[in-house]
Amino acid sequence: MSTSRQSADIELAIPSTQRPTRLEGYPSFAQFIASDSDAAIYRKYAHLSARNLLYLQSELHELQERLQSLDREDAKDEHNQDAQKVARNWKYYSDPLNATACQHRGLQADIRMKIREY
Repeated sequence: MSTSRQSADIELAIPSTQRPTRLEGYPSFAQFIASDSDAAIYRKYAHLSARNLLYLQSELHELQERLQSLDREDAKDEHNQDAQKVARNWKYYSDPLNATACQHRGLQADIRMKIREY
């Protein structure tokens, strides 16, 4: 090993019993960043975040259109008591045996999950 190479890596010149016991790399760098607020440098990934939000908005818009379509279908038949009850009363909306309610609840669950993600 040449002298210039030895002097370039000072840690290798230190006997292993005298080397620091901390783990180098991400753990020590994270500790350094946490110890000095001016050292906190993080990428924002602004382009990726914006693109992701646009996709989420598109997905939410599609879910909204589907919900509005269900509402329009239910509103077409004024005499559809089942749809009217589901739209007005939690007891009917939450009934697991009611097909109209199940359709609405399933879509609403999808919307709820997507809004959380958004």
